Formats: sequence, structure tokens, C-alpha cells
Amino acid sequence: MENDSKDSKNQPFKPAFDKVDSRKIQRVDFRISENVEVSFDARGTPITGNVLDLSYDGLSLATKNIFNHDQVKFKEFLFTITFPDGTHFQKKGVVCWSSGFKVNYTRMGIRFTNSDTEQEKIQEDYIKISKNLPIIGYLYKDHFYFEKTIFSLTKVSHSFIEVQLYDSDVIIYPGLDIELLLSLQTANSEKLVAKVESVLPGDQNKMVIQASIIDWGKHIESNIINHLMQNPEVTMEDLRKCGFKVMSVSNNFKFRYVKTHGQYLKVLELRHKAYVNANKVSKDKTIEEMAAPLDYKSRILCAFHGNKLIASAAVSFPDNDTILDTERGVGKEIRRILPDKSLCVEISRLCTDPNYRRGDLLVRVFEHIYRIFASSGKKYIITSTDKKLWPIYKGLGFKKTGLEYDHPYLDNLKHYIIKIEVEKGTLASDISFARWNYLYRDMTLHMLKTGEIKLNRFQFLKIRLFSLIGILMNIRKQEKY
Repeated sequence: MENDSKDSKNQPFKPAFDKVDSRKIQRVDFRISENVEVSFDARGTPITGNVLDLSYDGLSLATKNIFNHDQVKFKEFLFTITFPDGTHFQKKGVVCWSSGFKVNYTRMGIRFTNSDTEQEKIQEDYIKISKNLPIIGYLYKDHFYFEKTIFSLTKVSHSFIEVQLYDSDVIIYPGLDIELLLSLQTANSEKLVAKVESVLPGDQNKMVIQASIIDWGKHIESNIINHLMQNPEVTMEDLRKCGFKVMSVSNNFKFRYVKTHGQYLKVLELRHKAYVNANKVSKDKTIEEMAAPLDYKSRILCAFHGNKLIASAAVSFPDNDTILDTERGVGKEIRRILPDKSLCVEISRLCTDPNYRRGDLLVRVFEHIYRIFASSGKKYIITSTDKKLWPIYKGLGFKKTGLEYDHPYLDNLKHYIIKIEVEKGTLASDISFARWNYLYRDMTLHMLKTGEIKLNRFQFLKIRLFSLIGILMNIRKQEKY
């Protein structure tokens, strides 16, 4: 061989096991004719060759260059690997062994060493994927003919992901753009596109890839958010801290009514937490002081994330002898706006967990309140709100009655008495077409289906027509699957 030297100190060398670990993962094999090239500078001597096999932990190469083996023996260099399409990446590595290979070739084995490109890249807040609610998917191996490998998503934020590959004979390197198909409900097999930032060793010969998000696609982000919200340990605020825009997640919550004293105590605790956070009561108030006068005869609606209470509202059905919660601040003036109290339901003590605000939870709570209201045969909902929350109620279709008072149970915070008519929901009366479709359509259709409300033929046709147009216009189009 041209590369052999009579100098005993300049001979091919075997691996020194204190210098190199035994190979633990599979490598991708290449023929010399495939022209996957590798180059490095051996202390002033440029060496180029062909990659024979490659993985994230190392490679072997064949070169025709003549060089002094002692120059490279157990030394670290920066290797550039270049593919036929011009894409390339660089890795630092140690030359662990060399040997003869065919005529005029020398073969070398390289073990990649840890470098800046291989350190953990996720420095921001992220969600760790629960093993009880895994997200799996697959990606294709670009250097094989129609082969794909399975991965599991382990960490995620809006701008970064970490996945663990279950197959190691795949070429992944920093700077590579990869397409990931997740096993989530997505349209037309949408792919998540990401740029690889680091490749790390995983457990049991697996690979861990950390990558920055390039393109979420149209639906993938919202599907991941809703999947993550299946875990009660993940809150809406947790997701926002990770950069996600959290809006439509209420399908992950369940809505029930208080049945036990223990559940009622949880409601009082939530009221205390919510009102203190909103500066509506002093933190010195006791849990018992959160009880409302009509709680004992109200249906208390609760929203749960798993078994965690995240929202509640008391719904009462007064008669003319009942003193309403809103009445306590205005006395007999209530008769001016509500001559017959038996025609209304009253909503009081609506509250939400601070970690579950600024999404669609409140709208879903109101949908369930509307269901109680519409199926009860009553004509009005009456409640009160402060200045801060009035825009939300106004958006729901409520109107001010002209009465206001200082709330005796909420640190005398000024409240406006407001009301809404049932026909806004059941008949789409005195409300804009778009707002009715957004707020009332789906629950109205559900109640028609279950027989909870009855409409005459004309009213039914109007609701069906409004609904059809709203769905075609994609106004809050909710789909189960």
C-alpha cells in the first residue's frame, strides 16, 4: 500500500479501549460510489475521503491520502461531512483506529466527541410529555428508499421540540430540516417542519433530537395544545408560558353539578382563590365567608379539568318571596326591572381558576348556564357584574338594567344589574347573526336534538337556516372528529 510506511512509529493502529467506547448503535452504510465525502485538516495536512458508515456517534472513512498516522492517532479534529446534494454538517471527533482497506486506501474510525452543537438546546419553558398521554409519530429516513422510523415527542414549546427516535440507523445532524408526522388529528397528513439543533444519546440505544420549529402547519399546534390539556397537571397558563396561544380548549373539561358537601367546600375554596386573585375580597376572608345566601337552594354548575375544579357558578330558581342575591343591594327597586321574580333564573358567584382564564372556558360555562335557563321555561337571566367584566357579559348579549349597587359580599365593589332574555338563544331574537352562531348555535341544536326545548315549524326552520349559514361561514365550527 502507498500509505504504509517502514517507520514503525508510522503504522496503522488498533483501537485503544480507554480512548473509544464499543459501538452501541447501528450505523448507516455507504458505498464509495455514493460519494458521501468527509474532510478534515490533520495539523496542516488536508485529508479527504469517502464515508463508509455514519451515525450520530461516529463514522468510518476510506482515504487515498498519504499521511503520518502519528499525526492523527487518538487526536481530535473537526470533520466536515458532505452529501452529494451539497448539504453538509460538521462534527468534532477523535481518530480511534486506522487500518489498510483495499488497494491504496486507508480506513479510519472516528468517534464524535461532545461539542457545543451536541449540548441540550432547550433553554426556555417547555411542557414535558406525560408517559400516560404519549404523542408518537414517524419520519422518513432520507438516505433509505421509502423507510420510516417511529419517534415519541418528549418535550415541546411553541418554538422548540424534543423527540426520541426508536431507530438509530438514521442520519440526523444539526442544521438538517426534518418533517415529522404526528399521530394526532390533522388534515391531509400535515407535517411539522423543524430544524435540528442537537442530537443526543438516549436510553437503550435510542437517539434524542432537539429541534427548533420552522412550520407548525395549519392544525398541528392546536391539536397538540388540546392533547396536552388532557393532562390535568398542565394548565392553560403553563402552555402560555411556553409560547402557545391557548384559546379553544374547553372540550377537554367536563361540566357537572355539586352533589356532595365535599364538592361544595371545593367550590368555596375556588371562590376564595379567584376573588382574592382578582382583588375582589381580602385574602383574610375565610372560606366559609364565600358562601352565598342562596347556595342552599341553587344548582351549582362546576367545570372540572380531570378531577380539578376550575370554574363554578350558582344558578337559582327564585319565587316571588325569594330575596335575590342581586336584590340585597337595591331592595324594592328590583321590582322595577323584574315585576315577577318567578320568571327568571339568577346567576351568582361565577368564578374561574386564575390559571384557566383568557380562553373559551367562560363561554362554555355560559353555554351550560344557557342550557339550564332555556330548558327551565323561564324568560330571563338576571345577574350582576363589575366594570371590568361588563364587556364580556355585553358580548354574551346581556343588557344593563339601570340599577347598580355596592356588592356587600365582594368588598363593596360596584356592580351593575344586568339581564338577558331566553329568546336571544332559542329564537336568535334581538342578536346579531354572527354572535348567535358563536354563542348559542351549538347548544341550541343540542337541546333540539335531546328534546329539551320545543319550537314551532317556523322557528325551527329559522334556527336550522341560521345554523347552516353559520357553519358554512366557519363561525366557531366545532367538530368532534
